[in-house]
Amino acid sequence: MELNTISNTGTWGNSANRLNENFSKVNTEVEKLKNATTKNKGYFKTDALLKQTHQTAYYGDIAYVGTSYPYQIWTWNGTNWEDSKSTGGSETVNLGNYYTREDIDTQQHQQDDSLAAITEKQTEQEKKILSVEKTLENLEVAGVDVASADKLGGIKAETKTDAETAEAKIDPETGKLYVPAGGNNPDNEDLFLEKDENTQKEVMKFADKEYNAAGFSGLGRVYLRRNISVSKNVLTQDVMSKANTRYIIQYDYDLNGSTINIPENCILCFEGGSLKNGALNGNKTVIVSPPKKIFDKTLVLSGHFVGTAYVEYYGCYADIDSTDNDVCDAITALYKGFSDIKLLEGTYYTYKGGCRITSLSGQSKTTTIVHFHASKNEDYLFSMGYLDDLSNINYRERFLRLGNMRMIVEGSLASTRLEKCSGLLLGMIGNSEISNVRVDLFQENMKLSSVSEIKAAMESKDEEDKLNAAIRFIGYAELLKFDDIEPYGTIGIKAEGLLLDAISFRDCTIIGGSTGYASCLFNCQ
Repeated sequence: MELNTISNTGTWGNSANRLNENFSKVNTEVEKLKNATTKNKGYFKTDALLKQTHQTAYYGDIAYVGTSYPYQIWTWNGTNWEDSKSTGGSETVNLGNYYTREDIDTQQHQQDDSLAAITEKQTEQEKKILSVEKTLENLEVAGVDVASADKLGGIKAETKTDAETAEAKIDPETGKLYVPAGGNNPDNEDLFLEKDENTQKEVMKFADKEYNAAGFSGLGRVYLRRNISVSKNVLTQDVMSKANTRYIIQYDYDLNGSTINIPENCILCFEGGSLKNGALNGNKTVIVSPPKKIFDKTLVLSGHFVGTAYVEYYGCYADIDSTDNDVCDAITALYKGFSDIKLLEGTYYTYKGGCRITSLSGQSKTTTIVHFHASKNEDYLFSMGYLDDLSNINYRERFLRLGNMRMIVEGSLASTRLEKCSGLLLGMIGNSEISNVRVDLFQENMKLSSVSEIKAAMESKDEEDKLNAAIRFIGYAELLKFDDIEPYGTIGIKAEGLLLDAISFRDCTIIGGSTGYASCLFNCQ
């Protein structure tokens, strides 16, 4: 195929003309390369010497033959050298300005290599052109409206309306198919077109969906958009006002000190966004998010949230020992809306303790650890059951759960031994379970240090009351199940409440060490 004979009819159109023009320019440059400095072969005394020196040449090459000016001009006719019957040349010849044969051969090789590279590129481009031509021919056979310089063609399925047809166009500059922005007609169910306020161009966005039980819609869907006001992205009640709807939260929102009341039976899907500075009131609300921060500490939960929450929702992460990363702060904040909280693997730290729980679980008592830096007497890490009215026997909190973790309680001041501390404090509680839990009060500042201290505790009720216990009962407990627990400390389990009724222990290991006082100590009815 010659480069200057590409077809410019049929599907190729004006693009072929532009390519032919380019190839013509390439051929011109190639000819210039061929007619470089080697066109004039030089001066020779006899034609025999010329033929001996240049046994072959390019068509049109010339040489000058003779011993004096004017010289006979010899030309290469494509087969051999012949006398042109013309004369010419220079009366004087400065041989210093001429290349030696070795120089000419070197340049000839370089030019041959350059010519070969150009030819190879031309061949590759020819193959691409043939491929595009073949594609266009196939599309034309298939009834495709092919693009030209003044018209962009499209592919439209037969028997389909414009709203049902996905349009792909062919760029006349590249010959490639593409889908133009806004070229597909959205169905307005999953996608819709909206004019961009800045560019005034139509852009495609994800569509909201109304909840319609009669139309089998499933839950509705709302993509929360940015709402910038005075350098804040403000979330307002009016954009979260539909029940039975999934709200997709992709941006960081400021509630601007207000309370958002979530309509009934909604799902908040956090996809990179977060909330702060206000209150969120749930109404059988589900949160969908990986264990990452979605709530700032300035965001307060209330109402009823369904499912399991992670302390990571409030930016509390394992293995970071800092007062700004207190696990009890996160648990307390979550319990204002959730009833079930889960901890991941690793060590969580707290300097506050005194955290009331309803349902808290880790991964196992070897992989999830909660480390409490106690600072005063009677400190405890977790509590279960009501603590505020221990005299009312009917005032009990039920169906509580604690499991799959190790609790460590130690004094924050190594030189001071704290008194009457515990890992787990049980108040008015019933129908609850504690399983796969280890409570560790074995640190030096939490246990007795000598036999004499043990004797003093045995002889004095006041001294005994000061002893620390891994698990301590102070209220009325019934139907309480302990399964696979390890309370380690001066006292393993101590009961000093109103009444214990129907308490079961299964697979429990209680260790007090060399200065342990009692595995179990019961001073109740």
